[in-house]
Amino acid sequence: MKIKTLAVLVLGTLLLGLDARAATYYVATTGSDANPGTAASSPWRNPQKCLQAPVQAGDICLVGDWTYSPIGSASAVISAAVSGTAQLPITVKSINKFGAKLLLGGNVDGHNDGISIQSKSYITLDGFEIHQTASSANGLTAVSVGIHMNGVTGIVIKNVWIHHIGRFVCSASVYGNTGIGGGWWGPWTNVTIDNSIISNVGRLRGQYPNQEIDPQTGSLCTKTAGNGGLDQNDHGMYIDGLTSPGINGLTITRNVMYDNNRGYTLQFYGSDGTTNPACCVVQNVKIWNNTFADGKPATA
Repeated sequence: MKIKTLAVLVLGTLLLGLDARAATYYVATTGSDANPGTAASSPWRNPQKCLQAPVQAGDICLVGDWTYSPIGSASAVISAAVSGTAQLPITVKSINKFGAKLLLGGNVDGHNDGISIQSKSYITLDGFEIHQTASSANGLTAVSVGIHMNGVTGIVIKNVWIHHIGRFVCSASVYGNTGIGGGWWGPWTNVTIDNSIISNVGRLRGQYPNQEIDPQTGSLCTKTAGNGGLDQNDHGMYIDGLTSPGINGLTITRNVMYDNNRGYTLQFYGSDGTTNPACCVVQNVKIWNNTFADGKPATA
């Protein structure tokens, strides 16, 4: 029938239109951020480009093997400036699993993030290794977060390995270090964390709960009065529901988390139900088929 034929043609045209909008970009150490990035022979140099214009909904950015650091004084190796859509998410992927390594920087007085997604949506992160080293953390008093998200919808994190976040930091700060965290500046909606590894997160402990060891010198860090034990705020994942309307829709599945014993493997935080009962809800959370070990605060 003519009507059916017309419907098929219209649908085919729409699908072709969606495909035509998608582009694949490349990042490699041989590249330049002045390149178009649209071919493996003319890649960008820094993965920060993967979440900036001209990248748009439906595009894919493939990152080659290397250890990438923040550009200049940036607080994150990758900071999202664009969003995808529910139908056309943006995908940022390591070409080889764990081949693209994101090394947290040395912002002494601010945030240090591997990937920062603030008020952006529908982004998939796939295959990265995100970590901190003794040299990159030397002298830090700031908060370190592997993947830091606030005000997000439709984020998918899969096949990543996040480790040694905050492990080399000597700080008496009450603000913790975490593998994946956020929600304190904006809610999460429909976030998935799948098939990933989070390990060795948190500052080194001393003989007692309110002591930390400086990994650079082996001596104890100085603690300020009244801060004993607050360094246990370092967690594998720290999901904060304090920003209205809180956390709604979170799936944590097939992950392995271990040696995050400065705090908890999973820490959910929200209202006490009296100070601000109208907000701060954590709901529709699914946690299944994960492996956890050493997931409680240390007492010695």
